[in-house]
Amino acid sequence: MRTLEGGRRGIMKSFFIFFSILAVFIISLCPTDSISQEKNVMEAVPKDFSIEYQWIAASMPPPYHYEFMIRVKALGEGEVVYWPDYPGPGTPEWKENFTFTQAQLEQLYQVMESNNLFAEKWQAQERHIVGGSHEFMTATANRKKIQIPAFVIPEQTDRVKKIYDALRVLPPKTIWTKLETRRQEYMKAYKKR
Repeated sequence: MRTLEGGRRGIMKSFFIFFSILAVFIISLCPTDSISQEKNVMEAVPKDFSIEYQWIAASMPPPYHYEFMIRVKALGEGEVVYWPDYPGPGTPEWKENFTFTQAQLEQLYQVMESNNLFAEKWQAQERHIVGGSHEFMTATANRKKIQIPAFVIPEQTDRVKKIYDALRVLPPKTIWTKLETRRQEYMKAYKKR
């Protein structure tokens, strides 16, 4: 009787040890708690992340020239500043504010990171087309300020294009439509002067 009872205890003890090891193994595979996961997602974009991007149309006689700037902050706030002609006296400056989601911001930041925005040494070409359309940008993250000059060297063109394409779609289409409508009205009024 003692042997049978001792055997059962041995088997029970083995099962207990086996299941304890299995439980520890399973727990170690589980992700950290959801609060830590949310914190990691929020920290994916630095709190001081900001962008100022500017696009300038080619040299053209008034009123065909135009320029715009997009400003972005990590708080989910953005602004488009639009000039329907060469900036200066007599040219209106239109401002449109917009907001975006954390997911949109993270997607933009991911595009910038994957295209080496903060790791690259951005260089301007020695020669470029004078009077052509051009764009440039300043970005800040983790107290580091990066400037992308207009007309980057050819090896950097594809990466900078991906960054700019991702940035230009952040403001809603309704803003771009509104600004283009106002620009058409400005041109009509200008021609009647």
